[in-house]
Amino acid sequence: MSENELLEKHALTAAQMKIMGVIWNMQPDTCTPTEIWRQVNEQEQNNYNRTTVSTFLRQLVQKGYLEKRATCGRCVLYTTTIDKKSYTKKQIKKLCQWYDKDIQPKKVLEMIM
Repeated sequence: MSENELLEKHALTAAQMKIMGVIWNMQPDTCTPTEIWRQVNEQEQNNYNRTTVSTFLRQLVQKGYLEKRATCGRCVLYTTTIDKKSYTKKQIKKLCQWYDKDIQPKKVLEMIM
Protein backbone atom coordinates (compact mmCIF):
# COMPACT_ATOMS: atom_id res chain seq x y z
CA MET A 1 0.00 0.00 0.00
CA SER A 2 1.40 3.42 -0.93
CA GLU A 3 1.74 6.23 1.63
CA ASN A 4 -1.12 8.13 -0.03
CA GLU A 5 -3.42 5.12 0.16
CA LEU A 6 -2.41 4.54 3.76
CA LEU A 7 -3.32 8.06 4.83
CA GLU A 8 -6.53 8.19 2.82
CA LYS A 9 -7.94 4.88 4.01
CA HIS A 10 -6.63 4.62 7.56
CA ALA A 11 -6.73 7.73 9.71
CA LEU A 12 -5.06 7.52 13.11
CA THR A 13 -6.92 8.10 16.35
CA ALA A 14 -5.38 10.45 18.93
CA ALA A 15 -4.18 7.49 21.01
CA GLN A 16 -2.68 5.74 17.97
CA MET A 17 -0.93 8.98 17.07
CA LYS A 18 0.64 9.07 20.55
CA ILE A 19 1.94 5.53 20.03
CA MET A 20 3.35 6.42 16.59
CA GLY A 21 4.98 9.55 18.03
CA VAL A 22 6.77 7.49 20.64
CA ILE A 23 7.88 4.87 18.12
CA TRP A 24 9.17 7.51 15.68
CA ASN A 25 11.40 8.85 18.47
CA MET A 26 12.77 5.44 19.50
CA GLN A 27 15.79 3.62 18.14
CA PRO A 28 14.58 1.01 15.61
CA ASP A 29 16.15 -1.93 17.45
CA THR A 30 14.40 -1.04 20.75
CA CYS A 31 10.75 -1.05 19.59
CA THR A 32 9.57 -4.01 21.63
CA PRO A 33 6.03 -3.97 23.03
CA THR A 34 7.36 -3.59 26.59
CA GLU A 35 9.66 -0.70 25.73
CA ILE A 36 6.95 1.04 23.71
CA TRP A 37 4.58 0.65 26.70
CA ARG A 38 7.21 2.15 29.05
CA GLN A 39 7.95 5.06 26.73
CA VAL A 40 4.27 5.86 26.09
CA ASN A 41 3.49 6.01 29.80
CA GLU A 42 6.63 8.02 30.54
CA GLN A 43 6.62 10.50 27.65
CA GLU A 44 2.89 10.95 27.22
CA GLN A 45 2.13 10.79 30.95
CA ASN A 46 -0.52 8.15 30.38
CA ASN A 47 -1.39 5.19 32.50
CA TYR A 48 -2.05 2.65 29.75
CA ASN A 49 -1.75 -0.98 30.72
CA ARG A 50 0.25 -3.37 28.55
CA THR A 51 -2.78 -4.95 26.90
CA THR A 52 -4.06 -1.52 25.82
CA VAL A 53 -0.74 -0.69 24.17
CA SER A 54 -0.67 -4.14 22.57
CA THR A 55 -4.14 -3.47 21.14
CA PHE A 56 -2.97 -0.15 19.69
CA LEU A 57 0.08 -1.87 18.17
CA ARG A 58 -2.09 -4.57 16.61
CA GLN A 59 -4.39 -1.89 15.14
CA LEU A 60 -1.42 0.03 13.73
CA VAL A 61 -0.15 -3.16 12.07
CA GLN A 62 -3.62 -3.83 10.63
CA LYS A 63 -3.84 -0.26 9.31
CA GLY A 64 -0.39 -0.58 7.72
CA TYR A 65 1.54 1.98 9.80
CA LEU A 66 3.68 -0.65 11.53
CA GLU A 67 5.26 -3.95 10.62
CA LYS A 68 5.80 -6.65 13.19
CA ARG A 69 8.80 -8.93 12.99
CA ALA A 70 9.93 -11.72 15.22
CA THR A 71 13.58 -11.64 16.19
CA CYS A 72 14.05 -14.66 18.45
CA GLY A 73 11.55 -16.85 20.21
CA ARG A 74 8.75 -14.65 21.51
CA CYS A 75 10.64 -11.39 21.07
CA VAL A 76 8.95 -8.99 18.63
CA LEU A 77 10.10 -5.68 17.18
CA TYR A 78 7.89 -3.11 15.47
CA THR A 79 9.08 -0.94 12.61
CA THR A 80 7.27 1.96 10.98
CA THR A 81 6.21 1.89 7.33
CA ILE A 82 6.07 5.69 7.07
CA ASP A 83 8.49 8.15 8.62
CA LYS A 84 7.37 11.08 10.77
CA LYS A 85 8.34 13.75 8.22
CA SER A 86 6.39 12.10 5.39
CA TYR A 87 3.37 11.59 7.60
CA THR A 88 3.44 15.23 8.75
CA LYS A 89 3.80 16.58 5.21
CA LYS A 90 0.90 14.50 3.93
CA GLN A 91 -1.34 15.46 6.85
CA ILE A 92 -0.60 19.16 6.35
CA LYS A 93 -1.34 18.86 2.65
CA LYS A 94 -4.60 17.08 3.43
CA LEU A 95 -5.56 19.78 5.95
CA CYS A 96 -4.78 22.58 3.51
CA GLN A 97 -6.90 20.94 0.81
CA TRP A 98 -9.77 20.50 3.23
CA TYR A 99 -9.56 24.03 4.63
CA ASP A 100 -8.96 26.08 1.51
CA LYS A 101 -8.06 24.86 -1.96
CA ASP A 102 -6.07 28.07 -2.59
CA ILE A 103 -3.62 27.53 0.28
CA GLN A 104 -0.29 26.25 -0.97
CA PRO A 105 0.81 23.35 1.25
CA LYS A 106 4.42 23.96 0.29
CA LYS A 107 4.31 27.46 1.82
CA VAL A 108 2.73 26.13 5.01
CA LEU A 109 5.39 23.43 5.24
CA GLU A 110 8.17 25.98 4.74
CA MET A 111 6.78 28.06 7.59
CA ILE A 112 6.61 25.25 10.13
CA MET A 113 9.49 22.95 9.18
